[in-house]
Amino acid sequence: MIKLYFFTLISFVCIQVYANYPPYDAVTTSLGGSSVTYISPFSIEFNPANLCFSPSKISINAQNRYGIRQYSKVQLIGNYSLNKSAIAISYKAENGIVLNQKIALDFAKKFIQNIAAGVTINFNRFSSKNAYYQNNNILTFNAGLHYQINTKNSIGFQIENPNQSQIIEYPKENLPARIRLGINHELTKNINTYIDALQSNNQQINLCVGLEIIKEHYKFRTGFNLNQMIGCGISFKKASFLIDVGLSFHNHLGTSPSLNTSYAW
Repeated sequence: MIKLYFFTLISFVCIQVYANYPPYDAVTTSLGGSSVTYISPFSIEFNPANLCFSPSKISINAQNRYGIRQYSKVQLIGNYSLNKSAIAISYKAENGIVLNQKIALDFAKKFIQNIAAGVTINFNRFSSKNAYYQNNNILTFNAGLHYQINTKNSIGFQIENPNQSQIIEYPKENLPARIRLGINHELTKNINTYIDALQSNNQQINLCVGLEIIKEHYKFRTGFNLNQMIGCGISFKKASFLIDVGLSFHNHLGTSPSLNTSYAW
């Protein structure tokens, strides 16, 4: 009985945290959640416009939440960059109280050299062994903008699921709508800073701050946000291969590891 109460409590807390702490990849995990201006294939989740500035890659992310086996995620992304546009496709399986299998299609385009816009269409398949939830299919979308002010500064914006797509009808439960606004500033040639403001519906605004230090083939990152999360991580790049490792530490729930691997083609 004690185990049942404990699991119920953890499930409730994780649901509340999820509303303001989306399932980041290893890089944005280590940056405390800063994501809207960071250029990578995983921008398909956080700002589809960024893909115009990312080279063509095959990328994989695996992540666990708080050491709980039932809260884990794996994601595969393929993105292809053209002259002034980009396309990408992603498959994600995210475990939890409800299993969410999501296929995402992205298209991004530069309007001028330093301004890009992008849209991601997401097909979500929800299923659960819990009788409380019913299997359901949901179509959602994300839209984003990226503006490179100059060589040292850029601004990003994304709106996600603005219509708050419904998971179940009774009792009514919806996917959260989120708005992200952030800025990237290059302090020096080898140091970048990232600041995001993330607003989820019915949640207080969350501020995410991250720092990245570049040293030859390595990148060292750290960050935090107001949702009681601290992150750190490291990247190693050799030729076309890239490996990112990230850890986040939540004040009450514990440690969440995340791993990215990418191959540029």
